[in-house]
Amino acid sequence: MCPDAPRLAGSLRLLAVAALCALGATFVCPSSASAADRRFALVVGHNHSDDPTLPELSYADDDALRYAELFGRLSDHVTTLTVPDDETRALWPQATITAPTRAAVIDALARLRVDMQAARREGDRPILYFVFSGHGNYDGEGRGYVHLDGGRWTTRDLYHHLIEPSQGDPVVLIVDACNAALLVNSRGPTERRPSGPDTLELERHPNVGVILASSSVGETHEWGKYLAGVFSHEVRSALMGPGDVDLDGRITFAELAAFVAAANARVTNPSVRITPYIRPPLTAPNLPLV
Repeated sequence: MCPDAPRLAGSLRLLAVAALCALGATFVCPSSASAADRRFALVVGHNHSDDPTLPELSYADDDALRYAELFGRLSDHVTTLTVPDDETRALWPQATITAPTRAAVIDALARLRVDMQAARREGDRPILYFVFSGHGNYDGEGRGYVHLDGGRWTTRDLYHHLIEPSQGDPVVLIVDACNAALLVNSRGPTERRPSGPDTLELERHPNVGVILASSSVGETHEWGKYLAGVFSHEVRSALMGPGDVDLDGRITFAELAAFVAAANARVTNPSVRITPYIRPPLTAPNLPLV
């Protein structure tokens, strides 16, 4: 996610109204078809980076707390890793403060996995959500990463600590960061990429669905009017109800993609227009996000 964008087009202002309307909506319980689905979420937000050329973000911590509130209504267990700044702490005085370090992310995933294994033993299907809001970048060889407190979360971390241990259960990645697509794709020189079963390729993990702020190398933005990242605001707005296009009480990846596309349809400035990559798990293309 990148610093404040200019005032966006009128379509995004309409989206803010939709979000306010959704605040009064009642969350719909899952349908009987997904009664055995149990959701677990790790939400990470970090305003800072280890790159002195990147300005501080203002709302990655706010986004993390808002995502945590949303998934708290939808999930069996939510872990939130963020350190709110003074302004955010005034808005969320009850927020638990846990620094989003690499070790904390790995530990949180291990703890969630214990609960997920218990759900699996009970015959249910656990679904893991990993949500990140903050700075993203790539190194000289095109390998993506996101910034954490005192370190980085790399593509290799993503695969080895989150995706590969999933045992085929659905995983949903929501990443609001610049160059988000590079986090899930190993784009280093071909001769340096690992081969065999360890290859870091999303195609090898059809149980993973992705909701990425950018489909390629590019910036995303936050906006003071929303006190949030623009993409994160759109995603949450959709999941709070307005994204349910066919009114069946379920919001799918396709419906989320349609909602975000509509929200950005009239944004003509390419520097702030969001071009996300939203794709469901290939093994569960109709998996409801909500």
